[in-house]
Amino acid sequence: MRSIGFLLTLILLLSTSPVSAELLISEIAPNTYAPYDEDEFVRILCINRTENLGDYSLSDLEDTLRLPHIILNPGDSVYLTRNATLFEKYMRERAIEVPLPRLSNSGDELLLLRGSKIVDAVRYGESREIEGWKGEPLDAPREGEILKRWKGDTDGREDWEGERPLYIGQSEFSVIEAQGDVLCFTTENSLEVLLKLLEEAESSVFIATYIFDHPLIAEKLRELSERGVEVRILLEGDPIGGFKASESLKMISGCSEVRIMSSAEHRDRYRFMHAKYVVIDGRKALITTENLNEVGFPKEAGNRGWGVVICGEGAEFLQMVFEDDWNGYDVREFREEVDVRFDVSYKGGADVFSSFATYELFVLPDSGISVFLKKIDDADEFIYLEQQYVERDGTLMREILRKASEGLEVRILLNDDEENRRTKEYLEEISERENLDLEVRLAENIHTKSILSDDFVIITSANMNDESILLNREIGVILYGEPVNFFIEVFEEDWRGAESHQEEMSAIMKISAGVLIAVLILLIRHFLILR
Repeated sequence: MRSIGFLLTLILLLSTSPVSAELLISEIAPNTYAPYDEDEFVRILCINRTENLGDYSLSDLEDTLRLPHIILNPGDSVYLTRNATLFEKYMRERAIEVPLPRLSNSGDELLLLRGSKIVDAVRYGESREIEGWKGEPLDAPREGEILKRWKGDTDGREDWEGERPLYIGQSEFSVIEAQGDVLCFTTENSLEVLLKLLEEAESSVFIATYIFDHPLIAEKLRELSERGVEVRILLEGDPIGGFKASESLKMISGCSEVRIMSSAEHRDRYRFMHAKYVVIDGRKALITTENLNEVGFPKEAGNRGWGVVICGEGAEFLQMVFEDDWNGYDVREFREEVDVRFDVSYKGGADVFSSFATYELFVLPDSGISVFLKKIDDADEFIYLEQQYVERDGTLMREILRKASEGLEVRILLNDDEENRRTKEYLEEISERENLDLEVRLAENIHTKSILSDDFVIITSANMNDESILLNREIGVILYGEPVNFFIEVFEEDWRGAESHQEEMSAIMKISAGVLIAVLILLIRHFLILR
């Protein structure tokens, strides 16, 4: 779904475009997935007043097309393509089929004319200088990339430069703000929370997750399916390490609908389907940092992850996101039935926290890095990160270091692995050199992806690196009010646990060093005796 993002673009254009602009070229896609780029397209946007598209023409300085008679009111737009059937397959939008001038993938010019007057112009790649365009051309698009006007009409590159690339079939969901009852939880009670939610399902359960491998949850889904609840599961089709169908996934595929996001023919809409959420009846939704496997939703010990259950408008929004992803050109059915039953015995009992709260939901890559940067910039006193890992020289880490240089307290808790040890050393060197109030600790099995500050907490499926945010399908929630205090307490408990972990590791290292020295001494003595 691209309509929400399109409306925001329109507002920007209306506020920055000169009064003389009637129609604008808002999107161009010359390098598509179809053979011979038969579905390449141009989008025309009406800005200031009602116009008849038939009064205009498009030209690439070689061929000129008189446009069809269509009345456009301010805010209306129309897609023009040579092959509407192929266009609709990939874009899932309606288009007008016309003999567009053929645009070169490596570079071209495109002019929107009213009579002989140039109303708008765009150039990209290897192209000629033209009237109506100032400065350097746009970069030639990659395969499947849409050149999009993100803002304004200054007749140059800056109008078309957004914070993320846009590809054919991708959505443009905006951040939504809502209020309602929320329930906050961590790994200790995640399985109990999810099972209770599933038990309440009456009509539908929609699950989006990177991987699925959980016998108990699969058995519960089978029960729901047998009593008439519609169950759908959307997975990443090419995860790191390859797609492996677990017994629980095979079992549930026999009684529910399972699809995987992985195109056999073209570039996927997103690098990974990495979101992690469950929508119940379109009324409640669970958002988590964890995959639906036995370490993400453990009976006993597992990863350290965080999550939240929301109700009402937020759940409706996530169901809309799910439907958009479910129906993409790069999604295909998975079915590999196996007749197996699993033990479903489980006793929960851990505490959860519930309250009425304001929250924001965001979708990636749609909202881009700015959704994080704005919140980090809002922090006044402290920033706490609990992350599986961070990109130490990435955009977000640079912004956090900037805030630390302004005097904010920064605490970063990472999973204990070799790469994060290097990150810890890197950040501690900067902290010591610049006298920052910044400390990094490591702990085992940290899988959460969370940012805490004075009055907000971000919980997301996205790892803190630029590629995950700009290329993956991810989901996140920003919570305000009482949930922030709950997760601050959770963080502080984990932070203290990390100190104990570091002390244990230090003791182990000392013991190991002592053992190694003793072994070396024995070997030297043995060598001397032999001599």
